[in-house]
Amino acid sequence: MRYVLVQAQPSFDWLTHVASVLIGLFVGIFTEPFRAWLFRPAIRLSFRKDEHFMRETPVNMSAGEAVYRHSMLSVRFKVENTRRFHARSCRAFLTLIEKRGSDARFIVVFEDRVPLKWSYLSCDAIEIPGKTFLYCDIFGSTEDQKELVPACCDPKPPIFDELFRPKTVYRFTALVTAKNCAPVSIRLCADWKGTWRIDDIWQDEAGRKSWFGLLFVKLA
Repeated sequence: MRYVLVQAQPSFDWLTHVASVLIGLFVGIFTEPFRAWLFRPAIRLSFRKDEHFMRETPVNMSAGEAVYRHSMLSVRFKVENTRRFHARSCRAFLTLIEKRGSDARFIVVFEDRVPLKWSYLSCDAIEIPGKTFLYCDIFGSTEDQKELVPACCDPKPPIFDELFRPKTVYRFTALVTAKNCAPVSIRLCADWKGTWRIDDIWQDEAGRKSWFGLLFVKLA
């Protein structure tokens, strides 16, 4: 009887299996975040001192059975989606109100997160298609009441009734968020003199920033 010695070849099946598992884990962990980053929208906020950002609108008011018309000034900022991908679950919030004191320094008089109204719409989350924009109201005044009022949803915080009695400069900070998009803030200042037409309004460029640490914000 003749015996033939055959040298056994090492099997690399286990290495192939381990490599497949590692590749699968890598793809599973990084593919979705990379896809979300690649197809993310980009929100830009801006303000100009013109009729589009300082909109005078006629409003019907009723007193008993009588109905009369007066004007309302709505101060608003532009919310623009600069990329071609849809910005979903967009919301706007009033987060800070500051008042300029006698020493020219601003002090915080209100700090919270109150939903703001989209112009002519509501405070609900909306979708902004790519390369389009809309406006968001931040504050205003009426010809009838001549009071400075933030453009938040009803019911408004009762503190607003007393907050703006002093005639001085107020600074409003708004924050806009969207799904898979870095939140962006804007600060607008108004020199409140007690008249419903607020002539002196400007953007505080120091408050124009993005919150890059919250890149993947997901809202319910």
